[in-house]
Formats: sequence, C-alpha cells, structure tokens
Amino acid sequence: MKDNDHILTLQETEELCRLYMECKLSVLEEKELQYILGMMPYSSPVIEEARESMRAEGILSLNTKARKKPERKWLRRAVGIAASVSVILMVSLFITNHSADSGEEEIIIAYEGGRRLSPEESEKAVEEAQRKAEALMAMAKEKEREEELKQEYFISLMSDKSYKK
Repeated sequence: MKDNDHILTLQETEELCRLYMECKLSVLEEKELQYILGMMPYSSPVIEEARESMRAEGILSLNTKARKKPERKWLRRAVGIAASVSVILMVSLFITNHSADSGEEEIIIAYEGGRRLSPEESEKAVEEAQRKAEALMAMAKEKEREEELKQEYFISLMSDKSYKK
C-alpha cells in the first residue's frame, strides 16, 4: 500500500477491508484505505461493509469520490452580484449626471414583477438595492479578511514547526 505505483487488486482491497473491520490497521493505514475506497470502483460485500462502517464513523463521505479543494461558489456568486449591482449603479449615475447636465429633472424608472413602479417606489427600490449591494460587499470583504487571517495563522503554525525541527 505504500508503493504509489502499485494498483491494488480486488482481493487485496478486500483483505485490507477485513483488517479494517478487525481493527488491525494503523491510523495511517485506515486513512490510506479511506482514500482507496473513495477512488477504486471495486464493490463486494466486504468492501461495502467497510465503506458503510466508515460512513457511520463519519470518516468517509456519502460521495465516495475524492474531494477537491472546497469551492467557494457562494463567494463567487456574492462578488458577481455585487459587481452587477455596482455596474447598474454606475450606469444609473452616468445617466443621472448626464440628464442633470441637460437641465432635465431626475427620473428613476424601475420594474418589479413585470409592472412599472411609481417614481417614489422606484427611488425606494434603487436605494434598497444600493443598501443590499453595500451590505453584500461588506460581507464579502469580511469573509475575504477571515480567509486571509486563517491563511496567516496556518502559515505561522507551519513556520513555528519548521523552527522546532
């Protein structure tokens, strides 16, 4: 199992699963078996029993494929929404400034649910959208800062370990 070039056969995998079920594997070997069970398409009663046992212990996810680095879709989505709102605001500011230069009255037109809002409702809707966009950007900045602090913390832990060696 230590040789990375060696591909385990079904029988070898079953034997490792039996040893796991008999609690005869080290922690490192259990982790390696967990990885193998997540990667190998083998299936037999012994292998499935070991997988179920690992799932019950919480060390093997229901999705037995190896996990990639967690994606931060929510962060990308939040940044995308904030960028879209800021573009809309910039265009509306440009239009507003352009109309103010021409001496015309400022008019905000907005639609909600397919119906046109009154000028007062439109103004409230735009202001609410601006508040939401600012709150979203503040949240995104805070999450980004939290991630930076975590990275700095882990880097400091790793550098402390290297000094101790």
